[in-house]
Amino acid sequence: MTTDAQVAATDRQRLNVRADLHEMRVAAVWQVLMPVARDIESVTITTDEQHKCADLTVSFSRAPREMVQTIAERLGTMSWVTGAALC
Repeated sequence: MTTDAQVAATDRQRLNVRADLHEMRVAAVWQVLMPVARDIESVTITTDEQHKCADLTVSFSRAPREMVQTIAERLGTMSWVTGAALC
């Protein structure tokens, strides 16, 4: 029998969005995330001055993988995004 904790552990995933330093558009990311907003566990934004990039990482508790993958693909088409991927 599978416990809720085991299901949660297998359903957890992270989405990472990367942009050039000072080009991250947080509001645009939030608009795309609206369909899975209730499943967001945490958000981390980091910058790397040396590599001149910013990363926004969103952790999800139970969002369907297919939906998060579709969101990553949509974000990846935006001109200011240099990378978007599931982790």
